[in-house]
Amino acid sequence: MNADFEAIPFAQIVMDGIQEMVFIVKIGNMSSITYEFISKTAMENTGLDESALGKTLREVHGEEKAAHLETLYAEALESRKAVWFKDDYYTAGGEKRWSSTRMTAIVNEAKKYTYVVSVVKDITKEKMEEAEKTKPGSSSKKGLRGTVPYLKRTGMPFLPSTRQGESELATLLLKK
Repeated sequence: MNADFEAIPFAQIVMDGIQEMVFIVKIGNMSSITYEFISKTAMENTGLDESALGKTLREVHGEEKAAHLETLYAEALESRKAVWFKDDYYTAGGEKRWSSTRMTAIVNEAKKYTYVVSVVKDITKEKMEEAEKTKPGSSSKKGLRGTVPYLKRTGMPFLPSTRQGESELATLLLKK
């Protein structure tokens, strides 16, 4: 390994170099899951800070949220491979955000799974774009309306289906 690279503390690399939120928890047992590492991005987005380190999920989040997180961490431990899921959370400022999370259980020298690493990507922009596409009057429906002149020019028949937007296109065709 490069000596310059070895001189940079690993925690600093993860803390400052990864834009996704990173959480590392230590698994004592399912009621004793403690935060061991929280990246700078995670702190900025969740309102957690270094005072959460060494504390259990229940001490930091309360019963309901801790129970939800414990279930997810248990799934990562039981599967012994990466677990992906989508979820939502609230920022420190109260803004609702959506995320895609990958949890990976880490095995130690004794072949015991004692840590789980969570890498959380913010997918709020994608979720908002997806919601916009399904909204009435969205660009996807406008795109369907734009096909009416093409269908008329080509004389292609249109049979309505149950897919969203197509029945509207059939209605437009019948009106003309």
